[in-house]
Amino acid sequence: WREFEFQMESTASKASEPPDGARKTKTAGMKFCPTCSNFLLIEEMRGKYRYFCQTCPYIDDIKSTLRDRTYMKKKEVDDVLGGEDAWKNADKCQALCPKCKNMTAYYTQLQTRSADEPMTTFYRCTECHFQWKE
Repeated sequence: WREFEFQMESTASKASEPPDGARKTKTAGMKFCPTCSNFLLIEEMRGKYRYFCQTCPYIDDIKSTLRDRTYMKKKEVDDVLGGEDAWKNADKCQALCPKCKNMTAYYTQLQTRSADEPMTTFYRCTECHFQWKE
């Protein structure tokens, strides 16, 4: 996960602050300009932060702490060769494994570029299961 935090100076008086040291926080997602509907950016101006629009003169001072936390899921990798099942019926050939120096490998060929270029050959070592391509 990634966390973004901007500390803003509050323009509120001490009387309006919450009791017992609690903090008022504002969780903001993306903000859009009410005038032209464009995405608002954040800038610092004279020690204070504010939203501003790049297209029109709209400005909105930020009067409290802004915190945005985004949790990102790691994308699962798709095995373009079909995973373990793709190698079950693959043909064997004489090829030197760059990892363990074994001389036998499974291979398969796929058209990965345009039709006027040669096919790409994918190899998998019969001993250490290292995969490479040529």
